[in-house]
Amino acid sequence: MDASAEVDIFAPPEEVWNLIRPAENAVHLDPSTMRAFQVPGTPSGVGEIQGSISRLNGREYVAMIEVLEEVQNRYALTRSIGVDDDALRMAYILRPTRSGTRLELRTTFTIPAELWDKTDVLIDDVRRRHHEMAQRIKWVIEADVPYAGKSGSSA
Repeated sequence: MDASAEVDIFAPPEEVWNLIRPAENAVHLDPSTMRAFQVPGTPSGVGEIQGSISRLNGREYVAMIEVLEEVQNRYALTRSIGVDDDALRMAYILRPTRSGTRLELRTTFTIPAELWDKTDVLIDDVRRRHHEMAQRIKWVIEADVPYAGKSGSSA
């Protein structure tokens, strides 16, 4: 299954990329993320592994992703490490527009047979989460919030 959300951002693709690409900036993209980092010893770009520590319902969780494909300022495809769904992939697609960038967040995932009757609900939930993240990305950039990799920022 696929689920996605798009948002138009009044900034060039390079600026959007500089926010979404560094692992450290995940703290700006997801309110539950407390810390995020590139795993030492992994290359930048394809093969890079990023880790994050999140807090949900009073508990800490660790997540890891691997960058599978990357075209700077345009596209990244990641896979989640250590999850039950081996097909789980997330794509970040940036398209230049006249007024800035159209950002699409797209997830491909498997719905287990025992949940097929809930397919629409599950897809809607992923779309909602993507929409929330896309709106946060738009807000961080358009509100001029400092972040790692931002031009002129010491964050």
